[in-house]
Amino acid sequence: MKPKTMVLILMAVACGLGASFMTSRLLSERVSDEEKVDVLVAKKNLDTGLIMKRPEELFEIKQKLKDEVPPKAISDLKELKGRCLKIPRRTGDIITQDELTDVNSPGVAQHLPEGYRAVGQRVNMESTAAGFAALPLSRVDIVHTIRRGSPKDTVSQVLLENVLVLAADTQTVRDDTGKAMPASVVTFALTPEDCLKLALARESGSISLILRKYGETSRVGDLRITEETALKGSRATASKAEDDAAEAAAANNRNPGAGSLPDLGNAKPQQNQFVQPKKDRPYAMVIVQGGDRRKVIFELDEDGHYQDPGERRADNPEANEEPEVTPPPAANRPQPKKK
Repeated sequence: MKPKTMVLILMAVACGLGASFMTSRLLSERVSDEEKVDVLVAKKNLDTGLIMKRPEELFEIKQKLKDEVPPKAISDLKELKGRCLKIPRRTGDIITQDELTDVNSPGVAQHLPEGYRAVGQRVNMESTAAGFAALPLSRVDIVHTIRRGSPKDTVSQVLLENVLVLAADTQTVRDDTGKAMPASVVTFALTPEDCLKLALARESGSISLILRKYGETSRVGDLRITEETALKGSRATASKAEDDAAEAAAANNRNPGAGSLPDLGNAKPQQNQFVQPKKDRPYAMVIVQGGDRRKVIFELDEDGHYQDPGERRADNPEANEEPEVTPPPAANRPQPKKK
């Protein structure tokens, strides 16, 4: 390679490295020049309904890019003192004014999401898991149970899922120590349609609450189980269609089709039940006439059909011998009538 060509290559490489270095430096300076602000973020996972008496133990100040900070973000710990969380927060989440409520604010309307209504439901200790499912701002599933005349018609199903509890009786905030809050009436936040579902359900059966784990949002769908299925120890069917299929299968077992025999157990056959003879051997019939008995043998022909005894004697002269007649025992012989 010529010396001039080598020099040109080295100059081109040097220029490229210099341009790359200057570009990266300009980009880093631009990022560092972007405005940052101080905001409060959660140190750990925080549950709904938490009253913040010592906010410095729950939140810390972090610097975030201004474009990443949501509106109404809080940067002063004094603004959190004595306030209550409306929604759960996870580690590193920024806290805003919309996620807080005042403990002393009257009523439950402040906790109602947009488009929801507050509706009450009478409960007891058993139906609220000893009061833990009645804690304000917790999430529960509402179960509806209908008892009818038969086990297969008695059903329990999940009516509504992930329902927000607004109040236990007249209490809208939780106990400071985290204890259960037994109540006679629990108030929920429901859509207008779900309010109607709950109103109908309470008139046709019983209502119970299942407490959800913190932050759980999974759904079970149309889950229902009958008393008959529960007593059998089978798993719950996911829908009414599966229940109908199971019932059809059970009916098919009770009335089996051709080629299958039902399990009779200890059932006794009827006296006049006809027993189909086997096709692999002759069939004998005993004819009783008065005090005499005679046996008639039906044998199979070449086609596997039973042959009439008269035809058999015509085709086979050796079979023309009279069948053996067995007289009945003397005790069973008919006695002449006395005049």
